[in-house]
Amino acid sequence: SVAWAEVYGLTAGEVGWIVGSCGAGGDGFQWTNKVVNISDTIDKLKKYGYFVYAAAGEGDKQYDKIEYAKKKVLVVGNEGNGIRKKVREHSDMIVKIPLLGKINSLNVSVATGIFLAKMQEEQNEVK
Repeated sequence: SVAWAEVYGLTAGEVGWIVGSCGAGGDGFQWTNKVVNISDTIDKLKKYGYFVYAAAGEGDKQYDKIEYAKKKVLVVGNEGNGIRKKVREHSDMIVKIPLLGKINSLNVSVATGIFLAKMQEEQNEVK
């Protein structure tokens, strides 16, 4: 079961509702915050000690072969264009989920779930 989850949405696009709690019967919602520039927001988060992972198919590192920082941010792009070049440049590490066969990308919600599950698994091991 999920021991904790903090989900915050940042977008430079349209603002809307997102699921804010998950697992074990959680059914809350979290308002998405609109920021003017996601790269600037990443830089501010880094000043507070967060390590920024960007999820992209052409990443250098596999999501399950790295040790995640305690304070972390996961950046995922949209399903059409992925993560913008400037956002990638401001991220600390580009990570990927290896795929087999002819499939070359995953639905963004599926990919996010895989990353969050791995991060949660590591968090549980630290305790």
